[in-house]
Amino acid sequence: MPGPRILPWIVNLPLVALIAYSSLTKLLETAWWAEWFRSWGLRPYLTSLGALELIGLLLYLSPSTMRFGLIVLAAYFGGAIATTLQRQDNWIPSALCLAALCLGAWLRNPALFTNAREARNEFEYLKGR
Repeated sequence: MPGPRILPWIVNLPLVALIAYSSLTKLLETAWWAEWFRSWGLRPYLTSLGALELIGLLLYLSPSTMRFGLIVLAAYFGGAIATTLQRQDNWIPSALCLAALCLGAWLRNPALFTNAREARNEFEYLKGR
């Protein structure tokens, strides 16, 4: 049944593309990001935040590390929401990304959001080695 396996990627693909673009433009220190971070006094953190975003995305894409990637990206977007709220800026884009991230993760593996005793262990494949 291809439908249920395709649906998570229909939700995830635009978000993954957006996060990849965002992280790469931060790593390349584009003028737009540099000016925005400078105006907030966060310019020294531009590259490291781009790297953190990319690492979280790469972890999120792998089924075996999706849980860790979700935690990293949720913390990243939570920080973005807190920063924009503190500066009285628009926090809604970061919140929408976080909501789409959680929805996409749930569609890929609903057990991530259940009781830990019931959740499937991502490292179960190592037991056979």
